[in-house]
Amino acid sequence: MVVEDVCLPLRDFKSGKQLISIVRDCIKAHEGAATRAQIMHCDISIGNMLICPRVEADEEGVLRVKWRGVLSDWGLSRHVSADVQRGAGLFWQGTWQFASANVLDNPDKPIAIADEVESFFHVILYNALRYLRHTISSPESTMTDYFDWYSWRAGHYRCGIGKRVAMRTGRLEESGSGSYQFLGDDGASGSQPLNWVLDVMLSHLRARYQVFVRLQDRENSMARCYRRLKHILARRRAGEAPTESGEDDGKDQDQDTLEDQEKSVEDTLLIDSHAELLEFLDEALEWDWPKKDVVGDQLKKEPSAPALRLQSRLRAGDNKNTASQILSGCSRTLPEPDDLACTQNKRDPDEPTAKRRRIASALRKKGRLTSIVRASLTYNLRSKTLARRK
Repeated sequence: MVVEDVCLPLRDFKSGKQLISIVRDCIKAHEGAATRAQIMHCDISIGNMLICPRVEADEEGVLRVKWRGVLSDWGLSRHVSADVQRGAGLFWQGTWQFASANVLDNPDKPIAIADEVESFFHVILYNALRYLRHTISSPESTMTDYFDWYSWRAGHYRCGIGKRVAMRTGRLEESGSGSYQFLGDDGASGSQPLNWVLDVMLSHLRARYQVFVRLQDRENSMARCYRRLKHILARRRAGEAPTESGEDDGKDQDQDTLEDQEKSVEDTLLIDSHAELLEFLDEALEWDWPKKDVVGDQLKKEPSAPALRLQSRLRAGDNKNTASQILSGCSRTLPEPDDLACTQNKRDPDEPTAKRRRIASALRKKGRLTSIVRASLTYNLRSKTLARRK
């Protein structure tokens, strides 16, 4: 039984290279769980990735302390059964900032390995923006737009435009100021290998989301085709001859199924394979990395977090007020959808005791109020008693 902390939080990493090394170890742990035990973590976030010191022998047999990554908090993990692979069950219950754009836009769809790998990318980017040297003049606004922002569509919360655009275009942009780069010890972007690591991962993420766009276009095309066929059958039943515009050939269009396209994508993308991603990260760790690229916490204040942890799903009948059930740790009622862009709930995602502090503060205020009311009632009673005696 563990009775005290033996690991450090992820935010205590000492360099960009160590950050990549810690995340690499966590991806390795995720590979074992997903491929051997058929278990998905479902909550990849900075709070669930720890730095653990271990004593290991080097190539010369000398014992040294090495810092390894630990993927913790498997409380929301789910088993990947055959039904899940067919699209039943295993819905997301993770942390908003680090969930994939696909999961946030489609919370009713099963989680794929690529969604969890994308979460590792968001963890790397979050820590790099917050603690490493870069060219961004306003990291708070950039991080809020990318990690915390959200949209309201069809009665549900969806991914914010910042993260969605980055996944679809393959570009990381500062809020209102174009693209940005991470810098090495000499202040140059060319001496920081993290830029190349993010670019490679982002290019594969972009390829995946381009396929999603094509699949959506194909679904729309098939829907139009079915409507044309239905119209043709109705005309035939009415005794009308088919036109010469080739309407009878609509059934022959779009012969490739959506499943075939999805399978072809999974066979080519880096993020759909743990082995290829781990091989790439191992190669990246062999490069020359800056030793003093950590510059401390660059957020002037806690970033806004309008929706930190979503529960499994929102029922279709839930209105905008009962939708507050999707927020964990927020007891207030959500505002109207038009005012959601201005909503801020100041809680840092790597501060797990924020909820307990809020509860303790509320109880203290309630206790003080009760004491004031009790004292007021006692004073009034004594005043009335004295008045009667006189």
